[in-house]
Amino acid sequence: MARWIVTPIVRVSPDERIKPERPQMVEKEKFSEAAEALCTEPAESNTDLHSVLAAIADDVQEIAAAARGGIMAEFAGRIADARKRLPRHAAAGAVAMLKEARKAALALVKRNAALELAGRKKAAIQARRRPSAARYGRKPGHHAPPRH
Repeated sequence: MARWIVTPIVRVSPDERIKPERPQMVEKEKFSEAAEALCTEPAESNTDLHSVLAAIADDVQEIAAAARGGIMAEFAGRIADARKRLPRHAAAGAVAMLKEARKAALALVKRNAALELAGRKKAAIQARRRPSAARYGRKPGHHAPPRH
């Protein structure tokens, strides 16, 4: 049953109405200030890292958009073909099935793009924070033995 049907109406005179009060404004902490307080690197290197991460995100989104476009085109062709070749009673079921398959394929592209983006960002952040000698598991000044 709807709430407005079972809830009694309470009549209040205009003088007794509650006036809304605004909560006290608390000074908001800026993200950049908090990030600078937590980071040991200077702000300039963070902008470099931000640029790298933005480029990675653009690349992944571009690849995902191309994959989504291909899926949409492929399924549009399949749906058109089903409508053209199948009898009406069978076409509706086939189109519904194709739409569900398209939806699943698009969800898979979205998931793969998110995983790719997360992996690439993690690798970029780790590469940025490690010194170059530590990347290869050896001390500075030491060289790996030659491979035979």
